[in-house]
Amino acid sequence: MCTAVAAPVVRRKTMPEMKSPELQSPELQSPEGQSPELQRPLSERQSGYKSREVSRLARVSHRQFGVFTRDQVIEAGLSDNWLGPRVRRGDFVRLQRGVFSLKLAPSHWERNALAACLAGPPSTVLSHKSAARALGLSLVTADNDLLDVTIPHGNRLTLSGARVHRTRCLQPADRARIRRLPVTNVARTLIDLVGIVSDLALKGALDDALTRRLSSPALVLATIERNRHHSRIGSAALQSAVMPWLANPLESPAEAEMLRILTGRGLPAPTTQVTAVLNSGAKFRLDFAWVSQRVALEVDGFQYHDGPERFVSDRHRANLLTEAGWHVLRTTFSEIRHDPEPLCQALLRVLVDGSSAVQTLPN
Repeated sequence: MCTAVAAPVVRRKTMPEMKSPELQSPELQSPEGQSPELQRPLSERQSGYKSREVSRLARVSHRQFGVFTRDQVIEAGLSDNWLGPRVRRGDFVRLQRGVFSLKLAPSHWERNALAACLAGPPSTVLSHKSAARALGLSLVTADNDLLDVTIPHGNRLTLSGARVHRTRCLQPADRARIRRLPVTNVARTLIDLVGIVSDLALKGALDDALTRRLSSPALVLATIERNRHHSRIGSAALQSAVMPWLANPLESPAEAEMLRILTGRGLPAPTTQVTAVLNSGAKFRLDFAWVSQRVALEVDGFQYHDGPERFVSDRHRANLLTEAGWHVLRTTFSEIRHDPEPLCQALLRVLVDGSSAVQTLPN
């Protein structure tokens, strides 16, 4: 006969709950745009204020990477008498004049960037290299320890760890918001970068933005025109860099730069993104084509031409085009950027004669 034995009850030890003087320390996920989650405030007995006022401030800070301003303290129903002692005893850290953070909140770029904007007038935005970083524009390296912010002309502002730019022309259409950060939009940021970064970096940022559809050629040109009297001398270079995108369907920064080189060297203008149909019925999309001469130029990039399967496919495609009477040249972004002259000479040699043996389809 078996006797059932009751399993012993195991009592787990619970760790004591950690409490901070007012707002619990924020839990930040990755710095890339994740906001802090502030824990519950002290009770009314501990804080001397009704918990709803502290909770209101906690919700504001939750949306701002753990950052809050003196004005937001007042708006939450608290006061300087509540804030001052807590700053002095180190519960809160002063980031900028009138801007504070929880003592235990991790420091990261987004938090410091938002603190700088909150310290300025309401229309303060990240700009120049800092806006480029927030927007993720390629080839533009922002200073980790020095922010760029822009404020309206006529305002005075001194910030710790930031360059302050002033402008007479910053319209609502020039603004955007990225992960709670007020920034100049892509088109205005590109204008601000003229003369600040190299021409190579400027064109790279432009091409990257247009490739990813972060802006459009028409919007960039409209922004240049709107800011013409206030933008930097040299914005004509940006306007020129946009031109290849206006009349030609392009799919990558490499193609845009290649088209600029061809135009600059006076080579015959190609047709971009041509669908060629061979006599066999096979269809291929060509980056650049001089259809009457049956010459094609393919720009190989790691994003679209990497891997063994793609390698085999590209060679099969080139063989079929060659069999159909096409002369196919290939290049890479590295060659385009650093040594395009041999490619241009090769194109000059092959763009001589030939009759079309293919049908082209409009895009």
